[in-house]
Amino acid sequence: MPELDPLLGIMTGKNRYPSSTRSTAPRTLDPPGRAVLLAAHGSRCQLQSGIGAREHARRLSAEYGVHEVAVAFRQGKPSFSEVLNSISSREITVVPFFSCHGYFSQRVLPRELSLNRHYSRRRVQFTEPVGTHPRIPVLVAQRMGEIFHRFQLKPERTALLVVGHGTHRHATSASSTLNLASHLTKNVPCANVQPAFLDERPFLEETFQNLSQDQIVVLPFFMGESYHVLQDIPRRLALENPISDRFPAESTQAGRRVIVDRAVGLDPGLTAVVAEMVGCLPTDSGDRMSEG
Repeated sequence: MPELDPLLGIMTGKNRYPSSTRSTAPRTLDPPGRAVLLAAHGSRCQLQSGIGAREHARRLSAEYGVHEVAVAFRQGKPSFSEVLNSISSREITVVPFFSCHGYFSQRVLPRELSLNRHYSRRRVQFTEPVGTHPRIPVLVAQRMGEIFHRFQLKPERTALLVVGHGTHRHATSASSTLNLASHLTKNVPCANVQPAFLDERPFLEETFQNLSQDQIVVLPFFMGESYHVLQDIPRRLALENPISDRFPAESTQAGRRVIVDRAVGLDPGLTAVVAEMVGCLPTDSGDRMSEG
């Protein structure tokens, strides 16, 4: 089994997982000499925020034969600037594990990686941020179908709130959230789908209060179980019943029923998205997209 260093967050070696854990679906084994780096935001306060990225890394190694997989964080260990110290491959494909083209994925990540003394001796290439992949809306729509069925929500009484971070530091940071909300408007049977943001308009609190429906699903378009998902969103919505980290979680607010789902980045189907992005899955294959 590939060894996972809890501090470095790196897996090495060819697939040593038992054959029973491997899918029989066709895949391309990643050749030795190339590493995949999942670069996530992380959190200094919520240690579990990196679990999703680490789990996707484990699956890339176990199920897709990626020779070397590493995980690094903007907040957490290893950092963007130090992770190259622990990667042996000369070629590295960096996957920004972010929901959008934004300040961290477009500016901070390339800058911090380039500070490492090994950077100039490695061939480093970047993919698009995971959250911008066209399969994300499909995965989310499938997930919403499960949520509506599980909680027996009535479409005519239900609103879906797609929550992104947003920032004024990057002009396109809101685009993937807006695109996701637009897709769900056409593909999820409910009365109302609205985007909302924590740090730019339309703000989460105002959008939430303006909803007329009495059943509301809150979808955090984040990549991990961060402070924003676990504490910030419930606090800003003034939910009457505290929610735990077991999602989907049900609460109430002013007589309305509120379902808060997990972060989008925790969906097991995202492993197949990342595998496709780094060339380990044919672009026209959907075999893995429904796993998990």
